[in-house]
Amino acid sequence: MSRDPDNQLTTISLRSLKSDGMDSSETLLINAAGRIIQENIQHTSYVDQRGHADNNDYMTQSGPSYSDHNESLFVMQTDPFCKPSLNLTRSDKNSQIQEPSSSGLKSDNEQIVIYLEEGETSDIKLEKAEVEVLVRQNLAHVSIRSGRRSEVWDRFGSILVEGRRVKNYVGCVQCKKVYYYDNSHWYGTSTLKRHKCRAQTDKCDYLDVKIMTLQRVQPVEMNPVPVIVRTNTVQPVQEVTNDLQNFMDDDVQRTSATDVQGEDMPITPAEEEALEVEKKLVIFAAENLITGSLSKQKSFRDLIHSFIELSSTNSVGAVREILQRYDRLDNVLQVLSSEQHSLLLRKIKESGSLALSLHVDLCGSLAYVTMCASAISSARYSGLSYIPLRFVALANNGNIQENVKQFFYEAIESEGIADVRRVVITNLPELFERKLRTEKIVECVQTSLENVVNVILTGSGKLVTDQVEVARDIAVKVELLNLNSKLTRAIRNPGNKWLNILETLQAILENEAILRRHLKECYKEECFAGFSRESAEDILDFFQIFKDASSKLDLSIYPNSHSVFLWKHKLLQHSTPRLGDSEIKTELRLCAKTAIKNHFLVGKFYKMSTVLHPAFKSLRKMPIDPTERLEIFEELRLLCEDKISENTSVKGRKRTNEDFEEYLDSPMKAGNNEFDRYLSEEAKLVSTSGYQVLDHWRCRKDQYPGLYQIVTMLWALPTMAIPMPEQLKHCKRNESYIINMFTLYLSRKLDVCQNGWQCSTVVNSNDHLQ
Repeated sequence: MSRDPDNQLTTISLRSLKSDGMDSSETLLINAAGRIIQENIQHTSYVDQRGHADNNDYMTQSGPSYSDHNESLFVMQTDPFCKPSLNLTRSDKNSQIQEPSSSGLKSDNEQIVIYLEEGETSDIKLEKAEVEVLVRQNLAHVSIRSGRRSEVWDRFGSILVEGRRVKNYVGCVQCKKVYYYDNSHWYGTSTLKRHKCRAQTDKCDYLDVKIMTLQRVQPVEMNPVPVIVRTNTVQPVQEVTNDLQNFMDDDVQRTSATDVQGEDMPITPAEEEALEVEKKLVIFAAENLITGSLSKQKSFRDLIHSFIELSSTNSVGAVREILQRYDRLDNVLQVLSSEQHSLLLRKIKESGSLALSLHVDLCGSLAYVTMCASAISSARYSGLSYIPLRFVALANNGNIQENVKQFFYEAIESEGIADVRRVVITNLPELFERKLRTEKIVECVQTSLENVVNVILTGSGKLVTDQVEVARDIAVKVELLNLNSKLTRAIRNPGNKWLNILETLQAILENEAILRRHLKECYKEECFAGFSRESAEDILDFFQIFKDASSKLDLSIYPNSHSVFLWKHKLLQHSTPRLGDSEIKTELRLCAKTAIKNHFLVGKFYKMSTVLHPAFKSLRKMPIDPTERLEIFEELRLLCEDKISENTSVKGRKRTNEDFEEYLDSPMKAGNNEFDRYLSEEAKLVSTSGYQVLDHWRCRKDQYPGLYQIVTMLWALPTMAIPMPEQLKHCKRNESYIINMFTLYLSRKLDVCQNGWQCSTVVNSNDHLQ
């Protein structure tokens, strides 16, 4: 190794390499020219054949040994005083970029080494940080992409290095700004259209930007290290999936790069904490919002893009608040809702089954009908896919049944799901059973549960009704007086909603002293006459399990149709009279037992869903007659037989005698043996969560193909038919309701992200204390 003292260039000569098929006198000399910035050459790192940085002394190295005789290097070394040099020689290796060091390319002083194959014309795969360095040093140029319809391509073009295009990256012709761009059909040009070219700004604005940059941070272009994924965190971050890596390209990852300080200006502890919070929120949101191929689509990328921007300025705020503050959310959600709608329909057609939810609100001369669809995704680590389909106002002119029938069949025909196996869940089954005779109709669980509680509240006796009437009277007076904004929000007019009645009782008990004083001063009378604190506490304690059942059976991102029958069994046990109960609790239990049996009617499809849970497949100790239990089993056998017959009659080559003999010899020859084998299996301890049971069935879909298809149909049943919000009854556009419902769906998933992030933070804090 020799060093030129004038220009500080170093030449490394490698010893002769002998390989098969070569004469011993043939040698290969590889010259690596580079500017040595550090004064001490012994601590300068170089890049070996495998792309690994070595910090050992150069003087003690004999040079890297190469196994191939005709290998050459393309070395680019930047020089702040001289024009960068570019050495390119012949190589038979495939085009590839060597991996940078673990710390990333932090400055222009590091080498970029590329293997190029002679005569190869394919695209070069480079990291964005490396592309930016090449463009900035004029070693790569931007070429206009001709023949494109969008006006964007008048200002943007492909990036070429030695006549070869860099894959998945484009650049601005004026300011050389590099952007990620995938040629796939789902990737649009909206990011390129939002580009603000620095070359077109006036001199004053440019100086202001430079001054702000010097005071605050380095420019974004000078920080090629991805901020979110590749930055080390205190907490061990969950392994990022391939889908997450696909959509979180550098342009999205470095959206909040203004919060990252340069090496010469260390960040403060508060800024570091905000960055950690942002990274955790973004990773949880990206992994939990929407899974599968949808994460590669453009609108989801835009949503994550905006989420990163908002979390950088509201890092300690609530996720729901961030969602509400996004002024462009409606535009993104319209596209995102359409994409998920198409994705769900594709999943439905692949699984072959779905559940349709029909909720009807009869309001005078109009009937508001909401139609939604739900299906089980075949992807692992995903549960119930749910999306609204239609919202219409039909004329309630005495022929509402015929109008609903026409609307229903037109909707499924236009959506292309008329031939898909389906189950219909509704809050008014008697309205549809007469007209939709060919459909499988299931009554909404929430409607049954609400009927049960209303019967209990009105039929339990004078002790219960008196307490309810006093609570309603107090709530009305508080609302009329508007005593305090906090009390007004806590105590509302309950109307006929039983959950509001329980919330009113709870608020009265918590604010009893304040309410007694204010109401007595205003009305000059004892408004609490007849109110008993002990009776109110007994009522709340008794109905707490109904409140839990309502929340658990509410719309969820995980399927819970199997738990409907289990909750009925639990409520019946709760309604059994016990020793030591107060008089009011005894009245409630006796009335509840009769109301549950007569009004909480669980359809056969919910019972079949319970059978398909491995922990409850025998239905032992359940409130079901032996005859009905056998009927449920026989129904599942018939469904399983239908599924198997469908699988054996697929289109393709003509069947031969050997094929049918092989089918008869298989353990599935009788059709119903698959269900019998499932019943004869040893019972296994499986979590009652629908999320875990879906994974249990996915692992066994090859062993039980027929039962797996039945699971995807029955477990897609929601437990409630989603009603239409009151504020949207006068909405003229169908899209407004769709967007509102999807926003609610997205908000719940964001809450899951936030809760998961908070739990991980608590766990990490406990580990740190230990």
